[in-house]
Amino acid sequence: MTEICSILSMRFNQDGGCFVCGTSSGFIIYNTDPLREKQRITWKDGGIGCAEMLFRCSHLALVGGGVPARYPVNKVIIWNGATQSELFEMDFSSQVKNVKLRKDRIVVVLESLIKVFTFDMNPLEQERYESCLNPHGLCSVCAMEANPIMVYPGPKIGQLAVASLGSGMPAEYISAHEGNLFCISLSKKGDLVATASEKGTLIRIFNTHYKAQVEEFRRGTQPALIYSINFNQPGNLVCVSSDRGTLHVFNLKNSTPSSSSGRHGRTGSISKRLGQARTSCGRIELKSGGLPVLSAFSTLDDKSVVAISLSGEYNKFVANDNEGNITWTRDFSENILSPRDVFTSFPQAPSPR
Repeated sequence: MTEICSILSMRFNQDGGCFVCGTSSGFIIYNTDPLREKQRITWKDGGIGCAEMLFRCSHLALVGGGVPARYPVNKVIIWNGATQSELFEMDFSSQVKNVKLRKDRIVVVLESLIKVFTFDMNPLEQERYESCLNPHGLCSVCAMEANPIMVYPGPKIGQLAVASLGSGMPAEYISAHEGNLFCISLSKKGDLVATASEKGTLIRIFNTHYKAQVEEFRRGTQPALIYSINFNQPGNLVCVSSDRGTLHVFNLKNSTPSSSSGRHGRTGSISKRLGQARTSCGRIELKSGGLPVLSAFSTLDDKSVVAISLSGEYNKFVANDNEGNITWTRDFSENILSPRDVFTSFPQAPSPR
């Protein structure tokens, strides 16, 4: 019998080596490169709207989604993939917008509040942080044990908050954009953070230690929804995917602020401090059908990029450097969905963060 379902969410794990799809009937885990299905959980009584992996270990955080939802949307379920059973659940008074995992912390994002818990069988709340209205559940957490940095929308529009978990210190704020934030992403080391607003024409890179901008990239002149931003492992390349059906790759030249840029974000005119925004060193056309696309660098090769659409289209692109002229060619393409799946279109493309 044909199984009718739809992808509700998609995200990479902390190092990009795997990705997980929440579907209207469960979830599916894939190895990113080489592409391989690792685990598929299917239920008949509801879907998963948010699934968060913890590297490659068997524990996942799940939030219900779809109609019907497998779990109430105000609950977080910690799932043991080895035993295929629930370890424990966490209840909240409002809808859970996002969940992030570290080996020592569970971060739960509500509409205007973020709660941080210990990661054990009896989670205890350690900290809480207020944000502006955060309907997309924007939040990025560094997974490195030595750098427990978390970034999220601050109380004011366009403001980025930077918090050090467990430090007991209040969050510090960066005036990142004039409009609402739409996408934020930390580098693997947590020393850099990339941001995009709802307008989606500019990508800004900030140093999380100095709270200052170090780069500004122009994706395009027309507004776009930025669905994903990811750094490569060394932190010198950034890939950006949007609803324009394009994937851009940017080369970072600076990771620390100049003495003139100040220590606390945008202090005055961006153009005066950093000059003209730089354009990408690579632009790749995608056939996404208008659906959200996530992109990340391959863990096998920092110069290879993987792009995955919510329609199931998986593409790997490889950089070719011809005397400084970099071009991108498609190295591999496949639909990740099983032949037994028929993935329906959904009325409103969800944010895949």
